[in-house]
Amino acid sequence: MTVAEEILKPKKGGIFRTVFLYTGQGETTLLIIPTGSGADDYIYVLLDSDLDKDPKEVNLIKLFEDLFATSGELSVFINTHPHDDHLGGIKEIYKKIGFKEVWHSRSSSGPLPGYQAALPYTPHSEKKWTKWIG
Repeated sequence: MTVAEEILKPKKGGIFRTVFLYTGQGETTLLIIPTGSGADDYIYVLLDSDLDKDPKEVNLIKLFEDLFATSGELSVFINTHPHDDHLGGIKEIYKKIGFKEVWHSRSSSGPLPGYQAALPYTPHSEKKWTKWIG
């Protein structure tokens, strides 16, 4: 078991865990949500992303590589709004770790330029993959 697995993954089912990750100015939160009663019955949701590569901050890619070394995956990325400190590094995270869905807010005129710049390497055009919230 890796260090991230030992610290973050619940040892039994039914535990909802919220992990606040220091990533500088932006906010990054990992939600570990139970989906059943077993120790492996969880989904992992990333709420916002700020990957500045400052050595004082959590390196999200290394954390997720360690966390999912033996089991689990990032299921959903939720973005609250399209600012760099809430979308930073999401392209790299998607390319190295992957995730199944993106949920994000929208303005009345549709997606903001920040989304288009941050998410071009994801299957963004598939309606079933992207969910609007808000």
